[in-house]
Amino acid sequence: METSKIKILKFLTSFDIGGTERHVVNLLRGLDRSKFDVSMACLRRQGPFLKDIERLDIPVEEYSLGSFRSRRALQELFRCARWIRTNGVQIVHTYGFYSNVFGIPAAKLGGAPYAIASVRDTLEFPPVQSAVHKLVGRFADAIFVNADVIRRRLVAGGYNGAKIKVVKNGVDLSRFAPAARRTPLRSRLGWDDKFIVTYAGTHGMAHALDKVVDAAARLARRDDVRFLFVGEGAERRALEDKARSAGLDGVRFFGSVPRESMPEVYATADLCLVPLRKAELFTTVIPSKIFEIAAMERP
Repeated sequence: METSKIKILKFLTSFDIGGTERHVVNLLRGLDRSKFDVSMACLRRQGPFLKDIERLDIPVEEYSLGSFRSRRALQELFRCARWIRTNGVQIVHTYGFYSNVFGIPAAKLGGAPYAIASVRDTLEFPPVQSAVHKLVGRFADAIFVNADVIRRRLVAGGYNGAKIKVVKNGVDLSRFAPAARRTPLRSRLGWDDKFIVTYAGTHGMAHALDKVVDAAARLARRDDVRFLFVGEGAERRALEDKARSAGLDGVRFFGSVPRESMPEVYATADLCLVPLRKAELFTTVIPSKIFEIAAMERP
């Protein structure tokens, strides 16, 4: 006797390039479609990852709001609730502030047995938005986070800790296997034999990225260390100017890099830097590398 598939609705704001969007696509690729009947919903049907969803033959419903305060937003909320009820959705899983605020109430109105919200960053919102999101969190059956630090911050902010589950990101590590010392990217940079420190992301973390440029300046006298910034953002020009004025030849800035090229970027790097909070910089690749940075800063 064939077992009925579990009906799931995944909800994203859009399909633009981002860690959460990439996570959802990878999750859907690995989901056992013989056991799960999956649909997607979004607030904006746009972005490069939309093609990945369409290639997986997953239907996508768009709920275009304009503004959460508009009459249209309320109409779209009830339309989504009707779709959930009509299609017998059993699990609604939303990702990010806007999807959580829209999708969790729709799930409850639509009678879905389980509504799961996801918080995947430590961004701080204005008081009104924070209050709205916390209220929505009370209606969620569970809140999934991808790091212990996020769970701690939510609990400290008044969220119900019993609902919060830490589900860390699954990553296909084979795509980021350490490369041979001489790689095409190293050759293009002319850094075949250098120790490469890489930051990849949005250049909007001014205070944290300033620290990286300052570290590069302190290490400038070392001929074996190079810094590579990958990505765009509001602070890119200021960081480039700062590096140029300091006479740093060992710092390069790349703009946006196609996502299919990022495995080579990470594999080529000896150390990757990831800013998790506005005023702090953390290394997440190999913890022992932290001590190598400290050693390099000594005379």
